[in-house]
Amino acid sequence: MRDAAHKAPRDRALDVVRGYADHDAAAVHEALDGLDAGGSLEVYAILILDVLAEFRQVAAALADEWVYDIPEHS
Repeated sequence: MRDAAHKAPRDRALDVVRGYADHDAAAVHEALDGLDAGGSLEVYAILILDVLAEFRQVAAALADEWVYDIPEHS
């Protein structure tokens, strides 16, 4: 028997996120196969928070660049 068959939904959700972070499509698909609706929502929540965190970093970097690139009025 495979170990994956005995994993809790939370562990499977974390496996999806790990596979996503590692760019491992096979691991993501395998972990998603065993998720119920609650586990899927947990995965989506984690991924959305990750995307929002990346967006915030990019937005902060762009804001810093824009502050320094503002032309002076003559």
